[in-house]
Amino acid sequence: MRRPRLITFDIFGTLFKAEEVVGLDLMEEIIRVNGLSMGPEKLAELWWDKSYRVAHDRFATVREATTRALALLFQEVGAHDDPEPYSRRLQEKWARTEVYPDAPEAVQSLEGFSLGIVSNIDDGLLEALLKLSGLKDDFEIFVTSETCKAYKPDARLFQEALRRSGCNPEGAIHLGDTPVDDILGPKRVGMMAGWVNRRGERLKGRIPKPDLMVSDLQEAADLILQAE
Repeated sequence: MRRPRLITFDIFGTLFKAEEVVGLDLMEEIIRVNGLSMGPEKLAELWWDKSYRVAHDRFATVREATTRALALLFQEVGAHDDPEPYSRRLQEKWARTEVYPDAPEAVQSLEGFSLGIVSNIDDGLLEALLKLSGLKDDFEIFVTSETCKAYKPDARLFQEALRRSGCNPEGAIHLGDTPVDDILGPKRVGMMAGWVNRRGERLKGRIPKPDLMVSDLQEAADLILQAE
């Protein structure tokens, strides 16, 4: 691996705890209030799939896609309650997501590099998360799906990060937890890719081999600092 000048990070699953994104407590409440006969994991899976489809069929922000998908899901499963308050509470929950314990020290150890965010996230949610975690001042570049009107692995997000930094693709690495988004995406524009594989998963499908694979961000930071 070459020593990069620009390092970009994904948000959920990389810097912030992805486990809290699903909102199983809210799914349990929806099931109980509406008398549904399915588990919270299944309801969350159906909601997540619909959100993805809504957001990608014709670009919608995360906020818009969440609200529309939940409304469609309620109709599909026969829920009689109003989906809007659940959507709002889910997004409020995301804004309070905890940072991974290894993230702050790892980010701070990379002082001297150009650091950025490239994530499928709305601008307002990103702002709230970075303020709450105290990480905002550590980053120079912020590229979101809302800004680019596209979602990773679309090359436009990574191209925008390169444009803002003035860095060549060969001198940049992206760190993220989702192989399709965070390995295939940066590789499309010639960047290096680091897979933050916190759950010890195996690489599946036709995904390019990442330039580094680590179990947490501190390990990633150590390897980057050792690169020549």
